[in-house]
Amino acid sequence: MAILLVSGSPRPEGLTIHAVRAVERQLAAAGLATDVLDLAQVDLPTYRGEPVPELGLEWRRRVQECDALVLASPEYHGGMSGAIKTFLDHLTFDEIRDRAVAFIGVASGPHGGTRPILQLQDVVTVLWGRPIGPALAVSGVKEAFDEDGGFRDEQLQRLLPLFVARMQAAVGGSP
Repeated sequence: MAILLVSGSPRPEGLTIHAVRAVERQLAAAGLATDVLDLAQVDLPTYRGEPVPELGLEWRRRVQECDALVLASPEYHGGMSGAIKTFLDHLTFDEIRDRAVAFIGVASGPHGGTRPILQLQDVVTVLWGRPIGPALAVSGVKEAFDEDGGFRDEQLQRLLPLFVARMQAAVGGSP
């Protein structure tokens, strides 16, 4: 079992995946297994209810098989991306209920993706998931990463060990 990290940008050249990869490296360094789903690399199906397309069923399976979930979204027009919403629309209570879910928000502006984080937390709570923090809000994303792909921002550098420890605790590992 692993932690499933979902990069919710529909853009193949988007920067959300960089934040996901930075977090993935830290989780792996702590000995946690990870799996990344990059929504920019799939042809997103429109959610139309039942019957659920094969890709939606695959997403359900991947979420059911993971120990915890990390949802990452760029901020689009003051909220989460349509891609991450489409992903969530294909899930049900059965996949999210009681599952630990952490959040990453990404924005080019100074607010650091806090609005998509808040929206994602709302959706996860409605699906009876278990939001865990701290959420990672990445502002100024175009300049957010150093040459090694890590976060430049000192606050994110301070929050990341706590984020990793909370993920360890959520999956039953020791922090």
